[in-house]
Amino acid sequence: MSDAPTTVPLTTPLPPRRRLRFVKYVLLLFALGAAGFGFLLWRADRDLREAMAEADRLDPHWRLADLEAARAAIPDDENGALVVLKARSLLPAAWPPILTLPEPLPSLDERLFALPPQDQMTPEMTQELSAELAKVAPALDEALRLLDRPRGRYPAPWLTDPTAGHPFSEAPTVIALLRLYATLKAQEGNPDAALASARGVVNVARSVGDDLSPSAHYSRFLIRDRALGCVERALAQGEPSVQALIATQKFLEDEVGQPLLWHALRADRAELHEFLTWTLARRMERKARGLTLRAKVQLTLAATRARRMHPKLLRVMNAAVEAARLPPEERREALRRVEEEYAAAVGPEETLLRTHMIVGNLPCRLWGYRSGDAFLRSALAGLAAERFRLDRGRWPRALAELVPAYLAAVPLDPWGGRPFRLRRLPDGLVIYWVDADGKDTGGTLDRRFDAQGFRLWDVAHRRQHPASLSP
Repeated sequence: MSDAPTTVPLTTPLPPRRRLRFVKYVLLLFALGAAGFGFLLWRADRDLREAMAEADRLDPHWRLADLEAARAAIPDDENGALVVLKARSLLPAAWPPILTLPEPLPSLDERLFALPPQDQMTPEMTQELSAELAKVAPALDEALRLLDRPRGRYPAPWLTDPTAGHPFSEAPTVIALLRLYATLKAQEGNPDAALASARGVVNVARSVGDDLSPSAHYSRFLIRDRALGCVERALAQGEPSVQALIATQKFLEDEVGQPLLWHALRADRAELHEFLTWTLARRMERKARGLTLRAKVQLTLAATRARRMHPKLLRVMNAAVEAARLPPEERREALRRVEEEYAAAVGPEETLLRTHMIVGNLPCRLWGYRSGDAFLRSALAGLAAERFRLDRGRWPRALAELVPAYLAAVPLDPWGGRPFRLRRLPDGLVIYWVDADGKDTGGTLDRRFDAQGFRLWDVAHRRQHPASLSP
C-alpha cells in the first residue's frame, strides 16, 4: 500500500448535463443581446424614416442636393463674391501687415480694433496705415466696389471634394482691408467715407448669399459685428452727414430683415444629414477591407452612434428651422426648447458629434446669432439717436422719442423680447440690452467678450487724444 499523498483537484469538472445547460444559458444571453441590439437598430431606422418624413412635410427641398439646385443664379457683374476673391488675389499673401511702431505688435487690423472708438491714432500709426494702404491701392479699389454689391455666390468645389476649402476663407483679409480704410477715413475727419466702408464690410458678409456652408453663415454674424464696430468708430470720430446716417440706417434695416438664421439652420440640417449618412456609408464601405480588428471595432461603434443620433438630431434641426421662420421677437421660446431638446439628444460623452463642429456647437452658434442681432438693432437705434441730436440739438431722453420720425418702433432685444434701454452718460449715451440671465449691467460694455450695446459720445468727447494704446 503506497504512502504517496492523494492529489485533490482544485476544481471539479461539471457533469456533462450541467455543462450543456451552461452553454445553453450563454448562447441564450448572446441571442437576447443580439436581439436587443437588433431591435435598437430597427427602432433607430424607423425613427430616422419618421424624422425624414417630418422634414419632407415641413420643407420638401431640405436635402443638400435640393438646396444647391434651388440656389439663385447671380450675374457676374452683381456678384460680390467674385469681387472679394479678386480683391484678395491683389493682396500680398501675408496681409494685413505687422505694426512696427512704436514696437512690434499684433497685426495692424487687430491693433486698431483694440483702440477705444473715441481715441485717435498716433501720428506714427496714421502714417504707417496710410503707407500700407497706398501699397495695396489696386486691391482697395477693387474692394470698394463691394459698396454696391449686396449679393453674392461663391463657387462650391467642396460639395464634390470634401477636402477642398471654402472660397469664403479668403474673406477675412478683405474685411481687414475695408476696416483699415474705414479707420483711416474716420481719423482723417471723413466719417461719411468711413460709414460707406462699413457698409462694404457688411456686403462682404452678404457675399455668402444662400450658401450651403453653415460655417460661412455663422461667420457672417461675426463679420457684421466688425462692421458695426466701424460704424461706432465713425460716429466717435466726427459728425457724419444726415444723408450718410440715413443711408447707413436704411442699409442696416434691410440687413435686419434678411432670413439669416433660417438659411444657416437649413444648411446645418442638410450638412448634418449628409455627415451622419456618410459615416454609415463609410463604415459599410471599409468593412470588407483589410483593417485591423481595432479599426473595425471603432468604425462599427461610430456607425452605431451615428445610427442612434441621426433621428434625434434631425428632429431637433427640424424644430430649429421652423423656429427660424418665426418673427425675431417670437423665436426666443421656440429656440429655448430647441436647445433643451439638443441637450437631451447629445450627452457630454458623445464624441462623434463633437468632431462635427457645426452641430456640436449649436447652442453657442444660436447665442452668437442672438448677440449679433441685438448689436445690429442697437446700432440702428444709435444711428437714429445721432440723427435726433443733429435735428434737435440734444440726445433723446428715451428711445420712444425716436418713434416714428427716426425709428418705426422701439427695438426689442432677441434675448427676452424686452425694449432696448437708453442711458445718459457723462460723456455721451449708451443703448443696450439686458442679457439672457436678466441681469441689467446699466450699459457697462466689455468689448473683450460681447458688444452688449452701442455707444455714442458727446461732440466734445469725440476725437480724443490717444491717451492709452494698450489693448
